[in-house]
Amino acid sequence: MTAVNYKDIARTITEQMRRKTITAIAEGLAAYLVSERRANDLGKIMREVERIRYVEQGILEVQVSSAREITEGIEAQVKELFTAEDVMINKTKDADLVGGVKIQAQDTLIDLSVRGQLNKLKAHKF
Repeated sequence: MTAVNYKDIARTITEQMRRKTITAIAEGLAAYLVSERRANDLGKIMREVERIRYVEQGILEVQVSSAREITEGIEAQVKELFTAEDVMINKTKDADLVGGVKIQAQDTLIDLSVRGQLNKLKAHKF
């Protein structure tokens, strides 16, 4: 028997949130995860529930990583890249980046980092 995908579990939880109490949902989820020995999946499941809720509310969640602090100007530029009305930006300072930014929104990755640009140059054989 194949295990249920964490995304399917998250969709089920989101649907149940419309008609059940949070306590009942939490108890059912906890019981399921323990019985299936999948307690480690809780974080993934809850992130997926959050993602689904944002989509339902028309919120686009964008992760922006940079070597330096991300200014309001950069935030504004990132928001202009997307057509969604409500863009929520999560900022991360990433010491592994030499410079530039990486932007992740749903299934889209925009790599404007120095390392990313150098890798693109390396891929072109002159």
